[in-house]
Amino acid sequence: SKPTPLQISVPGIVKPRGMAFNSDRTKLYVANQGANNILVIDVSTPESPSLVRTLQGTDDAKLELPNDVAVDSEGTVYAVNYYDNSVIVFDANQTTPNPNKTLTGASGDKFTGAATDSNDKVYVISYNNGGKVFNKGSQTPSSTLTGLDNPVGIAINNNDELYVTNMMGNTVSVFDAGTTAPNPLRSLGGPLLIGPSMVAITDAPDVDDTDIYVVGQSFGHEL
Repeated sequence: SKPTPLQISVPGIVKPRGMAFNSDRTKLYVANQGANNILVIDVSTPESPSLVRTLQGTDDAKLELPNDVAVDSEGTVYAVNYYDNSVIVFDANQTTPNPNKTLTGASGDKFTGAATDSNDKVYVISYNNGGKVFNKGSQTPSSTLTGLDNPVGIAINNNDELYVTNMMGNTVSVFDAGTTAPNPLRSLGGPLLIGPSMVAITDAPDVDDTDIYVVGQSFGHEL
């Protein structure tokens, strides 16, 4: 059955974009693009969410139109500046970034999304240049994701399988765990998948029971 929508309303939300949960799913992190910050919301009681703290950039690690956010198992927060080549990093429970940990891509990279896996690797999507994989604590990519067509959003399931939206390709590429090229037998597409951007998944013990939610330029669709 389809989930029942639950509206979350807390002070300060302005043009929210990407979101991520912490490891126990009691905190929701929101890339609050309209206010150039990251909101941390307590959702342990979903019917009565409350704002826990607000993450702000600094002069040496600015948040500029944050488009997505990721949180690893230790609570480290990764905020993606839209169409920039930087990811601003906040240590666990901190409200200002650690400028010594900023992740930087190649000149001209246009970052749009990020996610972390069970090993706390950080996967960063570049609209014009595939994707970058950073090991925990490293500011240099260890590998590159290939086979993408103007990707925007990314989600990772409990098996460390990647789902990446291709906005211009009108598909969702699926990467088996530990691989850097998509599995062509698992890619998702169809006439309703037009300009896909953000993606989210629900984990289930049986992969056949996993739901994939995709937002496009003019639609929201469940696969």
